[in-house]
Amino acid sequence: MIGLRDAATLARTKVRSKRIRLLITTIVSGLLFGLIGGGVLLFDGTAGSVDRFAEQNLGGRYLVQGTPVLPSEQIYPNPTDPGVHKEIETLHAAYIAERKAAAKRYDIPDYDPKSEVQPIVDDPYGDPSIPADQRRIVNTESVAWKRREAAAIEKIQRNSKSTPEKYAADSRAAGATDTYQPQSLQALGLTYLKDGREDLTGAAQADLGSKDGSQGPAGDSSIASSNFTIMDDDLVAAFIAEPNAARATPKGIPILVPIDDVVATLGKSLSVTKRPKDSSGQVAWYRNVRAKANGVTFTACYRNQAERDRVEEARSTAAEIAANKNTRGFDKPKLVLELPTTACGPVTVASDTRTAREKERAENQRAFDAMASSTVAAQTTPQEVPKAELLTFQIVGVLPTGQSGSGGLESLVSSIVGTTYGYGSIIPSGLLEKLPTALRHSQVLSHKPAATPESIMMFGPMGPEAAYISSFPTVDQAKKFIANYSCGEGGGFLGGGDYYSECGMPFSVGTYGTSYLVVDDIGREARPFLIGILGALFGVATIIIWAMMGRVIADSRRETAVFRAIGAKRGDIIKIYLLYSLWVALRIALFAAVLAGVIVLVIETLFSRRATDAAQLAYGVFNGDATFHFFGTPSWLFWAILGGILAMSLVAITPPLMRNIRRNPIRDMRDE
Repeated sequence: MIGLRDAATLARTKVRSKRIRLLITTIVSGLLFGLIGGGVLLFDGTAGSVDRFAEQNLGGRYLVQGTPVLPSEQIYPNPTDPGVHKEIETLHAAYIAERKAAAKRYDIPDYDPKSEVQPIVDDPYGDPSIPADQRRIVNTESVAWKRREAAAIEKIQRNSKSTPEKYAADSRAAGATDTYQPQSLQALGLTYLKDGREDLTGAAQADLGSKDGSQGPAGDSSIASSNFTIMDDDLVAAFIAEPNAARATPKGIPILVPIDDVVATLGKSLSVTKRPKDSSGQVAWYRNVRAKANGVTFTACYRNQAERDRVEEARSTAAEIAANKNTRGFDKPKLVLELPTTACGPVTVASDTRTAREKERAENQRAFDAMASSTVAAQTTPQEVPKAELLTFQIVGVLPTGQSGSGGLESLVSSIVGTTYGYGSIIPSGLLEKLPTALRHSQVLSHKPAATPESIMMFGPMGPEAAYISSFPTVDQAKKFIANYSCGEGGGFLGGGDYYSECGMPFSVGTYGTSYLVVDDIGREARPFLIGILGALFGVATIIIWAMMGRVIADSRRETAVFRAIGAKRGDIIKIYLLYSLWVALRIALFAAVLAGVIVLVIETLFSRRATDAAQLAYGVFNGDATFHFFGTPSWLFWAILGGILAMSLVAITPPLMRNIRRNPIRDMRDE
């Protein structure tokens, strides 16, 4: 009987024979298994880094945005439909009757019904084969059409299922813990005042600032276009900078501005440079812009419609006076309005020589003209008091924006872990509520403009505030909620993105903030794909080991016969070759593990810093401790690969070894 120590000695002696064949097998198999292991380690490390950044940015929440789906056919029917024509003509006839009665009531003697915009006109793009009297189309500028639109909007709002309450109820039933409703301020028509100055003369505004290398003109920035949204602090807390000396005393409405918008609009006054191309330079640039912008103020002007009408009247009067200043017999208008001389000041009356009767007629004319509005409310509401109000905003942080034109590793990382809020500049509601009343401008910011067909088409039946956000604690719950609003087999992702197409659903839903579905799909779908590729490589490497080990055992028939002849039992022989096989497998596994580690460490050394910079830039957050690493804790798959080497080595020797120990040792010695 051969003991374990002797068996190990014989196995080690066996390893020292045929060294060239063993070396080739170890290198070739080790290379394949090393590449497989390196791929697994890279995947595990990258996935872990993405998860860490997602956790830092999302705080363990997965946000879903729901946008109401509009039944557009109810607002915009076929304008060539004869049935629609009949409806519009009936509305127009009723409108004309109202106008005639009003002209008599308001003492408007020169009213001519033919001066009204006609409801049905010739269709310039109609089919020429159709008789001319049948090529007719609704005039969308007519009062009758606009009144029909307004009635359709009112009906949609009254009967719509796409309400905040509906979205909140559906979200919470699916597991959402919080729901939010951002408030868009874009419809307020705020005007950005560059350097605190306002030009109401009608002349073109001067350039609103310098351009950034990755950003269009300053006029495209959310500051210049006054694209502001009030949003819960919970959603943007990561971007709010620490208070500094400039913010020791609040000076205006707190606002987070996309970083490229800061540079485009305020870059010259802040003395900041354009975005550098390298990621490490961008991190320093981002920190510099954020530090310089923290606490900086800018102003915007709010004017209601009545005040804007007075501005236009003042401009028109000034132009008329200027054009006729040298005209004999020209009588200056009795009412002369003067544009303000201070930023966002009110339009004032320069002179008013009208008699009481003339003022009464002017008021009657205003009431008569109001009838041309599409809504009853506009016709019956008392004249709005003109209002102009200067708003001061104070930057409390910056939002990340895409690195336009960048490529390579940075572009790949930012596309996976980037943050996109899509609401222009954001006003944190919590910070807004903490402001003194004088700085809050609550009456202006809470003003809800009337719904129009354009705003309905863009925002849904509830107006600009109809973008609802819900927070789910797990990606599976968020994904399931989104899937429940899809069309099943007939739906799917639109354009490969995160938004599902709808079929009768009250909301269009998709991810918000980050592309966590993409990250999740990479983890779920890429792993089976990776396993498939690794399985193919594993099979090739296994064949090589199988062939080598099988050949070694087959060539050892004479050795097996000698062991049998000197009294070794079959179990002793199996013990020797099992130890030999394990010895070889351990060499291959060790070589593969070292090679996999070297591959990942080289990539980690070369690209980890760049990837971390790219991820931090994509999130716009540098205060956390999340870093991007390609090397992470090995998963079960990596250890399974190494274990598979040992298992395949044992399996490979079994058939030839069983044949050898069953053969007649005398015959094998004679044949050899």
